[in-house]
Amino acid sequence: MSQPLIHIVSADKHLPGDVLQYLTRHGFKVIQSGRQTEAFRLFQQCRPDLTVIFASEADNEADLETVRLLRQQSRTTPLVLIVRDSSERKAIAALRAGVTDYFRGPVASRDLLESIQRHLPAPQPDPSPGVPASQDLTTEPAFVGVSPAILKLKDYLIRAAAMDCNVLITGETGTGKEKVAELVHWHSARRPRPMVCINCAALPENLLESELFGYERGAFTGALSSYPGKLLLAEGGTVFLDEIFEMSPYMQAKILRALDTRKIHRLGGKKAIPVDFRIVAATNQEPERAMEQGSLRRDLYYRLNVARVHLPPPAAAPD
Repeated sequence: MSQPLIHIVSADKHLPGDVLQYLTRHGFKVIQSGRQTEAFRLFQQCRPDLTVIFASEADNEADLETVRLLRQQSRTTPLVLIVRDSSERKAIAALRAGVTDYFRGPVASRDLLESIQRHLPAPQPDPSPGVPASQDLTTEPAFVGVSPAILKLKDYLIRAAAMDCNVLITGETGTGKEKVAELVHWHSARRPRPMVCINCAALPENLLESELFGYERGAFTGALSSYPGKLLLAEGGTVFLDEIFEMSPYMQAKILRALDTRKIHRLGGKKAIPVDFRIVAATNQEPERAMEQGSLRRDLYYRLNVARVHLPPPAAAPD
């Protein structure tokens, strides 16, 4: 098996949730180092496929310096930062330092695994004798199960993908909503274009707005250069919005307007920018109850609920 190399940076010898053992069981090779100098040296020597940094509770600046050191060595290696005490200021500082993904701890091992798999291809078998090394053995995202119910669901997803409509996925956390979104993107005409993902529950409102819509240079303190935003980065492709109903009413209204006008305004920008994207949204809430409680705009719900998929919990899922 080809094993991606995961680099864990932590001052603690015992990581939460038995992270090392968990990642090893899922086919990854894991190495561990302390922060800054030790992390930098190991990163240079081993060139990991992805680095996870468990921030200390006391020294936020030291952890950001670790991120900066590693980012200077590689502009493309995914860096995942897990902090114990989060705030909007700290999240913005982390993104500017160069992190690829950001969690407020303690983080479940399953959630960390999903982040790693989102940024790396899953470990794959080495090619068999006679099979060219360049052959793509797993082009289509995995969709586990061969029961009639699972096959019927997959058939529905493929037909929905071809319709180029928005898709709403409901189900409990851990039911594989992102894998379903990947399957929809793969079977759509948008497959050659990017698929970008964002967890709406993980970011405060101001940061979520700038991440989705982008900003111009000077739009706010520290905006030293412009940023296109995830919606524009997904031009022609798919935007996966996980836990979309965690958005504030203000952000829901902005997403709705982008869907209606097919245009966005960057923070600090004066002109509308045309965009072309498809939304696949996911939530672990019941949309009908969220509308009754006033936490979900009905007009946004109707724009997203063109194709609806509900994923049962793992224990109830058919084999």
